[in-house]
Amino acid sequence: MSPPRHEHHKHTEEAKEARERKKEEEEEEEGKKERREGEKGRDHVATAYLGVRPKAVKHRRLGKP
Repeated sequence: MSPPRHEHHKHTEEAKEARERKKEEEEEEEGKKERREGEKGRDHVATAYLGVRPKAVKHRRLGKP
């Protein structure tokens, strides 16, 4: 009789549990970061001119100093 087939590590219960634990930890860290920064909804927005505030872009467009 042949020996049992080697189960791939991705499919083992241990690996599955480790992935779930890691995912939960990452989600917790993301939540902490959002609360700490306080500026929600703007961290991923790219402006027309990188590194320039939206108001400055508006004023430049209107010809204001």
